[in-house]
Amino acid sequence: MRDSRKKTLGKETVIVALLCLICLSAIAVGNHFLGKSKEKNTDKKEDIINLNAEKNDETTKADNLQVDGNVVKEKESVTQKENFKTEDKNINIDNISNEILEQNNILKNESNNINKSDKNEEIEKESPNNEEVVVNVNGNVSNLTFGEEDKIEWPVEGNVLLDYSMENTIYFPTLDTYKCNPALIIQSEKGKEIKAGVKGVVKTVSTEDEIGNFIIVEIGSGYEITYGQLSDIKVSEKDEVNKDTCIGLTADTTRYYENEGPNLYFKLTKNGEPCDPMDYLK
Repeated sequence: MRDSRKKTLGKETVIVALLCLICLSAIAVGNHFLGKSKEKNTDKKEDIINLNAEKNDETTKADNLQVDGNVVKEKESVTQKENFKTEDKNINIDNISNEILEQNNILKNESNNINKSDKNEEIEKESPNNEEVVVNVNGNVSNLTFGEEDKIEWPVEGNVLLDYSMENTIYFPTLDTYKCNPALIIQSEKGKEIKAGVKGVVKTVSTEDEIGNFIIVEIGSGYEITYGQLSDIKVSEKDEVNKDTCIGLTADTTRYYENEGPNLYFKLTKNGEPCDPMDYLK
């Protein structure tokens, strides 16, 4: 019995020892694999860190590139702005110079006009009775004056065929009718020179059926003279005339005055209203 127990105990001891060895071996193997897995995880972490680092480097480079690009662009834009400013300054300088030239020209013109007016005043002082010279060289009659006491020389020698009559009607032979007459119809020969008879400025050169070719001369203070039945008119609008200026020639009469024969139609108005020329003719 003792021998059988000893044998049994010996077998159990052997089995326990084997189990211990197996456990130790399993633990060793497990530690070995655990170590390798830790190394792999560490490598992976290092790889991840390296990748992140590379990405960060690339991002930093890209940011730097963007920053550099912006800096370059900003520098370019600043340069362009400075160029624009320089060009604007040049343009402004050119504009200012042009304005200065224009102002100088205006001042020169004004000084010339002043000199002309001064010369005209001197000429008027030298001229006897102030009759021969037109006051304003530029056709402006603002300086011309004419009053009820002033006189007009006869523009042509001849009889009065039809007198001025605005209060009563008179007989017109060609028209065979009675009507008012706002002008003098002065007999003349065809081709006879017609003179202005007074100083003034030509306002109108025109033609119409009744009085043919005619001119209107402003003589100042609202007074105007209309000369009709003219040919070969010698003056133009804005021309200056004086008492001896030939303004044209006597023309063939129009069909309204055929029976009266060649004549000068001579009408005087003040502010558009007819006046009796006989009151002003010398």
